[in-house]
Amino acid sequence: MILGKELKAGLLIIDDYMAREYAKYLDFNVIGTLGIILSAKSNGLVRQVKPIIDKLITNGIYISEKLYLQVLKIAEE
Repeated sequence: MILGKELKAGLLIIDDYMAREYAKYLDFNVIGTLGIILSAKSNGLVRQVKPIIDKLITNGIYISEKLYLQVLKIAEE
């Protein structure tokens, strides 16, 4: 996050909960992988988020069922 300050980053991409909280404490704007995927859908860059998230899970990325369902609800899928 020191690099983020040096570069005056407007947004940090962080998935780890503790790191996200610390970045917020330091007044960074943060987004995670799922937020980027949702943004891609809302900007018309992808048609569906479910196949992308399923692929992440298949490749070993942990996403809780609660978060998985929440993201699908936001994406209206």
